[in-house]
Amino acid sequence: METKTLPRNSIGPSQNAGFEASEEIVTAKPRMSLGLLIRAVLTVSLLAWLLYMFDVPASLRLLTWDFLPVFAMSVALVLVSLLLNALRWYLLIPTTGGRLSLQVTTGVTLIGHFFNQLLVTSVGGDVVRSWEAKRAGLKLDQAVISVLLDRIVGLAALLLLIIIGQPFLLERFDEPGLRLAAFTIIAIGGSGLVCLFVLHRLPLPFERSRILKAGGDLSRAAWQLVETRVIALACLGISFGVHGSTLLVTTICANALGVDISLLDMALIVPTVLLVSSLPISIGGWGVREAGLAAGFVVFGYPPSIAVTVAIIVGLINLIWAVPGALLWVLRSRG
Repeated sequence: METKTLPRNSIGPSQNAGFEASEEIVTAKPRMSLGLLIRAVLTVSLLAWLLYMFDVPASLRLLTWDFLPVFAMSVALVLVSLLLNALRWYLLIPTTGGRLSLQVTTGVTLIGHFFNQLLVTSVGGDVVRSWEAKRAGLKLDQAVISVLLDRIVGLAALLLLIIIGQPFLLERFDEPGLRLAAFTIIAIGGSGLVCLFVLHRLPLPFERSRILKAGGDLSRAAWQLVETRVIALACLGISFGVHGSTLLVTTICANALGVDISLLDMALIVPTVLLVSSLPISIGGWGVREAGLAAGFVVFGYPPSIAVTVAIIVGLINLIWAVPGALLWVLRSRG
């Protein structure tokens, strides 16, 4: 089946000016700043509060040798999720006019995952991924736009999962506050996507503002992605696979710890947790992920201590798969 591939200079050399600010970001060395310090304090405070509020140590004592097969399966599922992430990005890169091999894309994805665990949620990892993609041969604008598109497609899939789950959620809970929260998330996410797709068509002074120009370039690339329907649908399907892997990990871990929770219930909880934990307000999503999953468990009537334990397990598995990324980054830096 033939798919559209844009010319290599489809974004255009003249549009590189819109990414001068981005170049300053991706070439900057990671350093401690006040913002990073605040997020570190928030991360530690959230984790400490959760450990204090809920009997997490009791749940951790359930992690016996019998849990080892479940843990091994979870480690494998997280690897599948990372490989699917790499495949999605690999398919998205040609829509910007660039091209990287699947091997290089996978390596850079693992490096980005390593920095995701150290820096401010996925934002830090995306900056490093953009820089490493540039080092691998992409133009700066192609690297930045492809990474942003990859992130947007993943978030769009999360939003769709939340929308699909609304009938089941409303059938189970008749809470006005819950409905309002769900509507707010969908409205904000949907409005953001609409703005993204129409931004480049608006009569705005793109040439006078770096931010507007960068936004216009991203909007144009997003629209071009939609026009390549096969690639767009494939990337969306891969995103469902990525989130599905996370759903399976959280579900099998929770059940192994003694909570009889269905995959449907977890599907109504996890997408919102993933969406919130992607916000740049903590280090590696720690604290926010645990608090979000605990809140979801409370709403559905499950013990929050198990939720915190499951979230910690997921975080530890992410750290395990950060090791290959760290090694690759060291090797690439020396090379």
